[in-house]
Amino acid sequence: MTILTIFSLDIYARDLTTVDTVRYRFTYAAKLSAYSPFLEEEDIKVEIGNRITYCYSQTEENGELYYEKKEALGRPDDENEDNKERGPALSFFHYRTLKHYPEKKMLTVTAKLITKNFKYKESIEKKNWKLESGDTTLLGYPCKKASCTFRGRTWNVWYTLEIPISEGPWKLDGLPGMILSASDPNGEFSFNCKSIEENVNVPMEVELRNKIKTTPKKLNKIRKLEFTNLGAYAKLIFGGIITNGDGIPYQAPYKEPILLEFIEK
Repeated sequence: MTILTIFSLDIYARDLTTVDTVRYRFTYAAKLSAYSPFLEEEDIKVEIGNRITYCYSQTEENGELYYEKKEALGRPDDENEDNKERGPALSFFHYRTLKHYPEKKMLTVTAKLITKNFKYKESIEKKNWKLESGDTTLLGYPCKKASCTFRGRTWNVWYTLEIPISEGPWKLDGLPGMILSASDPNGEFSFNCKSIEENVNVPMEVELRNKIKTTPKKLNKIRKLEFTNLGAYAKLIFGGIITNGDGIPYQAPYKEPILLEFIEK
């Protein structure tokens, strides 16, 4: 199948806002098997500032920087056979979360889906963690185990008291130490910390302007279209059509049931 519509790379030109200063940066290897068991791991960053915690996909960030660079160089044609440059890895973790923004105990989530940028706000929900028996060591830090059910999904995590920051990847937080590993029992999602940077001291820059206001439920509904009805998704996101290799409009829904479990059920 081919997406027939051609759109400008201007969608990758970002308008960044500095919201805090990064003090710590945690990098997680994220496995998103719910989308597809064949996906490569994504690098998910969790940046801790003086007031705000920012979580995003470095894989998605690399893609945006790649296309920004191509635009600055004159938008070379990726379809040219002479162009052997390998494009960036594909990201499926489109959610960027800002905790305690615009105010304490509030959460701002943004998502960029091709040509449309979405944003919603909600209160940070308290998780009813259950402290479990067992211990392990991750990155040299002794860790304790805990579990909770959040947004319809059970999470098992390992956290360390030696980093007394009540945070973790995505929306997971609320323990007396930093979450270094999190996964669900079905193996559909996992986040495993692989590096920790201290005293980073760089601006925390986030793209916040020109977003379409939405809700978590509506955003998940849109994302599910990407896997259940590709034609409807293309029409909604950038007004395009899907064609086969002969340029004939593709009408049948594109269904892969294994892809239908999202982070928030």
